[in-house]
Amino acid sequence: MLVRDTVDNFIGRAIGNPIYNGWFSNGSLNAAKLKTCLVHQVLGAVAFPGADYNGTADVTGLQALYPGDTATYICRSMANAHTGLKIPTTANNALVADLIEAMDEEAVPAEVQTAITTALGPQFADIIDEAEDATATNSAYNFLGGKPTLLRLLNGNDCDPATAGDQPCFIARVLADATLASFFSAAVTRDGGARLVGCLQRQIAGDIAGGPDDYDNANFLAEPALQALGQCKDMVAAHAGLGITDAQFEALDVHAATALTLLLGPVLNGSDAAATTKAQAISAAVVAALTGTQMCLDIVEAADEDAACVAFDPDNNPDSP
Repeated sequence: MLVRDTVDNFIGRAIGNPIYNGWFSNGSLNAAKLKTCLVHQVLGAVAFPGADYNGTADVTGLQALYPGDTATYICRSMANAHTGLKIPTTANNALVADLIEAMDEEAVPAEVQTAITTALGPQFADIIDEAEDATATNSAYNFLGGKPTLLRLLNGNDCDPATAGDQPCFIARVLADATLASFFSAAVTRDGGARLVGCLQRQIAGDIAGGPDDYDNANFLAEPALQALGQCKDMVAAHAGLGITDAQFEALDVHAATALTLLLGPVLNGSDAAATTKAQAISAAVVAALTGTQMCLDIVEAADEDAACVAFDPDNNPDSP
């Protein structure tokens, strides 16, 4: 079935595209339902005989369209399905580009492609959250540039421990720090740091920056690096037995704050006062979350250290990040 093959092709592209796959990255995603609803939606868009759903309204009792799936599904309107997801135009544009590439690869006739995109075009307004396109009102996640920017912050392609001093790359910085490298080297050696980066990205994106990721609820289709070792661990479990000291925790925080400041440098030093103010606020919020008392209590455990974990801030710690 051409439509089903096209939807499968598109889903494969979607789960691999960091521009927007954060919205597909949680384990709560029902992949079977998503695929069936997309097939029904495309059939409805081209007015296929008997098609009941085209994305403009909720439709119940839709039969699964994939072999072995006997379920029936409720497919929601685009407006209802995307309420509160904070999807910006850039993410939607990337999704549309992937859909077009999928149709091209599956040799969907040009006139059918036109019919599909013409029918779906007006629904993009139900998907896009216009507030996320404006600097003054968008979320910290979208302001930062979403998942691609967070991945660059953590482990950008240009990161090298030898030159990390002037690059916004957290993993490279800690590997270059002799007091911290041992805590990260095993994870980096095991799989190139893919799991470590994946979990850190989910933590910053979801727990701190208001993005779509649920930290410990990954969909392994979109996050294959996490599949072999399971869901991301909570901070206590992830750091148990490591003997991390207060001083090491603070050094870690300094690297995180420095990487974030370098990443936001063009905005912090730019001419847009509103964007600069927002960048400062976001940077402060992220650093506060990473250096707060609870985070310290969860991570620091060395018996010979003062584990009172007062927050590392300028008021009580002059050399804080």
